[in-house]
Amino acid sequence: MNFLVTGRYKILENKPFFYLDIGWKKYFKKMKSSYSFYNPTFNKKNLKNFDCLVISGGGDIYSISKNKHDKYRDKIELNLIKQFLKYNKPIILVCRGFQLIANFFDNNLVKINKHIRINHQIVINKNNFSKEKKINSNSYHNYGLFKLNNLFHIIGRSSDKSIEIAKLKNKKMLCLMFHPERFNKDQKKIDNFVINFLKKTTCN
Repeated sequence: MNFLVTGRYKILENKPFFYLDIGWKKYFKKMKSSYSFYNPTFNKKNLKNFDCLVISGGGDIYSISKNKHDKYRDKIELNLIKQFLKYNKPIILVCRGFQLIANFFDNNLVKINKHIRINHQIVINKNNFSKEKKINSNSYHNYGLFKLNNLFHIIGRSSDKSIEIAKLKNKKMLCLMFHPERFNKDQKKIDNFVINFLKKTTCN
């Protein structure tokens, strides 16, 4: 598969600097997939040539931080989501990406405790991508969700009932609050979940 992935953004020497966590580079290599890293100079005419969009994590969305640089990143990523929906291509939204799309559809993000640099169990509801009942994942977020509106199907919750996995109904959009590209105790289960999502959505 050929992925387009977004990354972190900051200002260095008064210039915008976009960068991708090394974990993603290793993850795509393990998946035997090619990828391109999106930045503002990317030729948007090539978007339809990609099989899947990944909106990666790192930092906070603008509604939380009120930082103009986060507002800029939000705008870029929401525009990419719009284009991939237009092309009917799958989208994977990780951590910050999950928060971005949840906030866009008027869901309430809240400050969450004990979700930084830990591992925890996720209880999995019935879904089309995995028959697992539980998955042990990493956790690196300060904000989370306990409720989602009826645009979303909730797939997995951690022990405190915060939502870790969801899918937009009737859309090829998988939302993960944990990081598949970082170490997970149940990495194989998580990889299979992602692979099955891609298999079912790229063929339709």
